[in-house]
Amino acid sequence: MEEKIEQYCILAKGARGRALVDLIQKATAEPSLFVFGELLDVESVRELAGTEFSSSLELLKLFAYGTWKDYKAGAESLPPLDDRQKLKLKQLTVVSIVERTKCHALLSPPGAQGRKGAEQKGREEATVPYEHLMSELDISNVRELEDLLITECFYSHVLKGKLDQCKRCLHVHEVIGRDVRVEDLDETISGIESWLGACEGVLKELEERAVYVSAKASEAQERRAAIVAQEDAMGAQAEEIADIGLTGSQESLDMDEAIGRNMMEILEDEPASSRPKRRR
Repeated sequence: MEEKIEQYCILAKGARGRALVDLIQKATAEPSLFVFGELLDVESVRELAGTEFSSSLELLKLFAYGTWKDYKAGAESLPPLDDRQKLKLKQLTVVSIVERTKCHALLSPPGAQGRKGAEQKGREEATVPYEHLMSELDISNVRELEDLLITECFYSHVLKGKLDQCKRCLHVHEVIGRDVRVEDLDETISGIESWLGACEGVLKELEERAVYVSAKASEAQERRAAIVAQEDAMGAQAEEIADIGLTGSQESLDMDEAIGRNMMEILEDEPASSRPKRRR
């Protein structure tokens, strides 16, 4: 695309009058060319203003910034479009619709969706209803719209996305860029600043949640360590009690044996006369 616009700019620098008009007609019909700002900046092109060929300059501005509706509204003051130019302008109109939709989604406040909604805005596709596209493109049936989107937008790499025929809408993941008017730069910069502010807010909340999760993880680890320590202490205590019980039982047995031995010795040492006699 850059090589194409450079070629047209070089040719425009040496062209005047009718030759420049023909060059503009050819550039606006070029299938792979979708930006015209550099061509508008060429001095010979700017000099068309106020001349008999000024309508060609306005046509070039239309392809740089305008849409199909803009053409329909001012068609009487513009050169007629051939089929290739009409197709190109409809492609550019789809791009503008998607850009506006995506910008509106990015710059709108999260509202009830909160952090989750704000996070999703940065990564979700733009969603455009069929009805809105058909109205902006002056298309009367869905089949014609889908043919335009698939054949002339998807296959031409104007945008990447998918069609949802059940919900009658277009989901767009990526879209090419268009030229921006100088007078629109302040609004564009303001929009970008608002978007950056929203991103910073999301980032701050994510950092706060990360700190919260880290603190909770540390607490859980400490509780687990305390439980393990308590289990170890209870196990050691149980072993000590078991050892004491075994020692006490052994001592009791030893004492009983000692008493038994002493009684036997006493009985053996007693004289026979002192022992009771049996009665007959």
